[in-house]
Amino acid sequence: MNSIKHLAFIPARKGSKGLKNKNLILFDKTADFLKKLSLFDEIHVSTNEKRLLKKIKKNGFNLHLRKNKFSGDRISIKKTLQNFIKEKKINKNFFIWLFYLPILYKNKKDFVFAMNLLKKKKINSICSFIKSKSHPFHSWKIKKNKKISQFIKNDVFRRQDLPTSYNHYHYVCAFRVKEISKLNSELINPHTFPLILNNKTQSKLVEIDTSNDLKKYKGIT
Repeated sequence: MNSIKHLAFIPARKGSKGLKNKNLILFDKTADFLKKLSLFDEIHVSTNEKRLLKKIKKNGFNLHLRKNKFSGDRISIKKTLQNFIKEKKINKNFFIWLFYLPILYKNKKDFVFAMNLLKKKKINSICSFIKSKSHPFHSWKIKKNKKISQFIKNDVFRRQDLPTSYNHYHYVCAFRVKEISKLNSELINPHTFPLILNNKTQSKLVEIDTSNDLKKYKGIT
């Protein structure tokens, strides 16, 4: 029987509408972090971007040459991972850790803590969460005829009476391979362990999609 391994997975398809060559620009930051971290048995990069091949080889990472049909912006990360698991024949008991290149801030302590949780508890998936900046009770649909309706029907009018609301954030995201069929397209299900990030970590999180995002990130680091 194979021992449980932890695999880091970096999705890095070519093409970006917000920031041209985004994954080429951002790749080194995550690569350097993972090499220093020394937590993972293997590091895999899934890409159809040929200009990344030298970087992948230089860092000693494993290449998953992704087919174009799994590289479009309409393809979920779940489908991309399922294709990777199938083609690389990944053991169903291994854990895969997702590392999105646009999420630049990473703290070793958070990943060590998350990995220890997986070892101590019977957890098949984990994802980090942050407090919602806009509460879902305040969200409305506006139709073409200007008729409005609440997304979640409620009559709460005092801020202190609002139930605490969270958004998932793929800063920390890991799952056991055999669990993926039970996860939704964002790699979450009701049994996913919610790792709630503290305010300090939340304040440093910026997801890079435009050049302005990159400037904002540099301004808070």
